[in-house]
Amino acid sequence: MCGILASISVMPRSKKPAWFEEGLESINHRGPDGTGTWWSRDLRVGLGHKRLSIIDLSNSGAQPMHDENSKVHLTFNGEIYNYLILKKTLQDCGYNFKSRSDTEVLLKAYIEWGDDFLVRLQGMFSFVLYDERKNKIIAARDIAGEKPLFYLKTEHELIFCSELKGILKNKRASRKVDFNSLGKLLYIGFVPDQECILEGYKKLPPGHVLTFNLKTTSKWTEFKIQPFWTFPLPAISNLNTSNSHEMLEELNDLLCSSVEQQLIADVPLGILLSGGLDSSLISAIAAKQSKINTFSVGFPSSHIHDETEYARKVARHIGSEHHELMIEQVQPETLQTLALHFDEPIIDSSMIPTFLISKMVREYCKVVLGGDGADELFGGYPHYNKWLSISKIANKIPLILRKVIALSARHTLAPGFTGRNYLSSLDINLDNELPKISEYFDQKTIQLLFSKISNEMISSVSNSDCWKKLVYNHSDLVQRFSLTDFRNYLTEDILVKVDRASMANSLEVRSPFLDKNLIEFALGKVPSFLKFDDKNRKILLSKLAKRYLPNNFDLIRKQGFSIPKNLIFENKQVLTFIFDTLSNSNSIFEKSTIKSLIKKESNRKGGMERVFTLCQLNLWAGQHEINF
Repeated sequence: MCGILASISVMPRSKKPAWFEEGLESINHRGPDGTGTWWSRDLRVGLGHKRLSIIDLSNSGAQPMHDENSKVHLTFNGEIYNYLILKKTLQDCGYNFKSRSDTEVLLKAYIEWGDDFLVRLQGMFSFVLYDERKNKIIAARDIAGEKPLFYLKTEHELIFCSELKGILKNKRASRKVDFNSLGKLLYIGFVPDQECILEGYKKLPPGHVLTFNLKTTSKWTEFKIQPFWTFPLPAISNLNTSNSHEMLEELNDLLCSSVEQQLIADVPLGILLSGGLDSSLISAIAAKQSKINTFSVGFPSSHIHDETEYARKVARHIGSEHHELMIEQVQPETLQTLALHFDEPIIDSSMIPTFLISKMVREYCKVVLGGDGADELFGGYPHYNKWLSISKIANKIPLILRKVIALSARHTLAPGFTGRNYLSSLDINLDNELPKISEYFDQKTIQLLFSKISNEMISSVSNSDCWKKLVYNHSDLVQRFSLTDFRNYLTEDILVKVDRASMANSLEVRSPFLDKNLIEFALGKVPSFLKFDDKNRKILLSKLAKRYLPNNFDLIRKQGFSIPKNLIFENKQVLTFIFDTLSNSNSIFEKSTIKSLIKKESNRKGGMERVFTLCQLNLWAGQHEINF
């Protein structure tokens, strides 16, 4: 797990760009164990690397890594979990290895198989590779989007980086907000797909590869971005009891294999154990393979949010060495740190406990396993049951009546009002659409907040088609939820939160449920009735959990990793900090509306998320000198 930076120039350079070293240093938290840079002779290609040593701690695993015979150079972030299998295959082909690292395996896999090497990889990764002989650049990102890769194309340069802050060290780089993307962030909670919150910047989509050839001309050659992996066609199956049993065995084999591969490390390793089904199952399987340390977070001031009791029961059952972090208060400094590291903001205050537990865990180990991905792949969210039930009766209500109810809810009920999202979504066609579960800011609120730029903002956010375009096209509601949330909420919120919060503390988080074989199994083979129905969730996964977890384990309990409201709205120090941040002379928001807005939001469902988001946006804009 590391941080990467690359600069590719349209023409040969007489000197290295002055900003490059500073850009690399800005992502030092992603890899404080080592720094490496490499430049081509004509200085057109520069590769930078910040190393977090996990496998092969020696200098043999340092990056950027090169194959001098083939003239191939690589800067790589992530882990290739099947690297030992690939290494054996490559050795059989006659390759010799100088290190024990997965980086060298990735390098030689490209040399042997060319562009086709990507389909052989199982892991989380983003990388930039330069094939000097072919004058070719290749950049790629893993299929789930666990590892980030931003890029900016200017008139003279193409820059890649694990985080935006590395690119922003280039003073020529734009710092202007993309209002269309900001509107989507305020509406759905994140900036989707390849878009970015800043003008001109992009994210390489998950499962895609960017390629282009360098030529000694004064004009850029258009690069190509194409998928190297696509969703498998979801199963439409008439399984019987016998087939269901075979599928359960396949799930067990795949998950056990994934956990086994992800337990490989040359540094101390642990598991994040919330006490919920996903992390408990991962912990139980891991405990059968080795002695493990488990970590959980608790909130003494809120029994509703505190899961330590459940985590303790599982830890005792599997015999792990268990550690607990009790969060009793939040410091304003934490909000400032988060704004710095989340350099493309998301609306998710659970980044606070994620950051704090990552900080604690880092005192014990460098690597942890978590349960991310199971909800999207196997049907774990409570609203799935509700909307499946609604879909069965919605078509019996005349469309004109449903439209009247939905329109009335959108215009008369404020965001956060109980039931607003369900009522305002009644007019959608559940045969091919999906409801937007969370709508954070409406037009009226945005107009009050951004009075000076409201026309541009409102035109961007008022178009709800931005959500419709993200919905995966499938006739089955269950599979539509699974595919859509996998590619959107998981990739753009959950995995962003986990990556930034953990890497801010130089901690690697691995997700066994996001193994390539498991993803293809869940999305391509598991039928709807084994994911969720009107009352049950994670049906197939729950069957497997019964083999590993205590008899009295609550298989359907879904807590959600959130922070108690009182830690923000009943914390005078934090509330004062938020108000001062939002109302000072440098605030990007209309000051006259902030005080009343905070008061209103503190009494609304989801209000804390909105206030927290405004604070983070304002801090982010100031720290990175963003122009509105």
